[in-house]
Amino acid sequence: MIPDLKPAVVQEEKNSDDESEEESEEEVREEVEEIVEEKEVVKKISKKEQKRLEDEEFERVLKEMGVAEEKKNEASAAKKEEAIVTDEKKHAANKKKKEKKAKKAADE
Repeated sequence: MIPDLKPAVVQEEKNSDDESEEESEEEVREEVEEIVEEKEVVKKISKKEQKRLEDEEFERVLKEMGVAEEKKNEASAAKKEEAIVTDEKKHAANKKKKEKKAKKAADE
C-alpha cells in the first residue's frame, strides 16, 4: 500500500470566546505590519556599492583590532624588498649586456 503523501490536516477546536480569536488576529496583523515595515527599510544597492560597504566595514574592524596597520607595514616592506631585489637583478643583467656589447665591439 502506498502511504499518503499529503500532510495530515489537524482541525482546531473552535473556542467559544470571540475575544481570544480577535486578540490572535490582532497579534497576527501587528506581526505582518512589522514585517512589511522591515521590508520597506531595506534599500537595494548595486553590487559595487555592496562590495564597497563590505570593504569599509572590514577595514573598520581590522583597525579596531590593530591588524590593518601591521599588515600594511609588512606588505609595504615586502614590496620594497622585492623591488630592491628586482632592481639589482635588472642592473646586473644590463651590466652583462653592456659588457658583451663592449667585448663584441672590441673584437670587431
